[in-house]
Amino acid sequence: MNGHSFEDRVPGWPEYLEQLKATGRWKGDDPAIRELLVREWRALADEQYASDEAPIVAEVQAAGVAIKSVWDMVSRKESFPGAMPVLCKHLKLDYPPKVREGIARAMSDGAARPYWDELVRLYKRETDENVRDALAVALCGAAGPEQFDELISLSLDPANGKSRVVLIWALERRIPVQQAEPVLATLEKDPTTKVQAEASLKFVRAKMARKGR
Repeated sequence: MNGHSFEDRVPGWPEYLEQLKATGRWKGDDPAIRELLVREWRALADEQYASDEAPIVAEVQAAGVAIKSVWDMVSRKESFPGAMPVLCKHLKLDYPPKVREGIARAMSDGAARPYWDELVRLYKRETDENVRDALAVALCGAAGPEQFDELISLSLDPANGKSRVVLIWALERRIPVQQAEPVLATLEKDPTTKVQAEASLKFVRAKMARKGR
């Protein structure tokens, strides 16, 4: 066990602990019992998550994409254009944050470009930090040359908070170096984005040097 409590590491565990105490199943702070009960909670949480995302999975499957979970489309090389209308529709609905995070990450795909304006709107209004980061990931993957200027504007806007660190990936890897370099130089001066911007700026400048500008 590390120095962090289970309350820090397991979403929903504090509420479940109160249920255990109320029903008399909690017998003290024995680490072994605690570990067992946390595993029980995780199994229940997984079951609940599967139930929460079931309508999305069913519609994606009906669109011709074989998945068991929305997360099956995350970080995959292949594109899923048939799933994008379904994902965008459900991303706007009131699902639990973990489900919406999975939907957003699955939309990190050039096939999501037609839904760019909607992704930007959702990104700007999102209050859950993990979901907002996931929406930033979606923007990075969906952006094409026509969206680069707006992606830069989003990365420079302090109102977008720490999620701008995610957008720096696109500045480093997707946007032409001559366009990205001055933006990264600006972000290097921002305390929120300084560390990642410094690393990305070194990468971009090295790339520029190799190309001789």
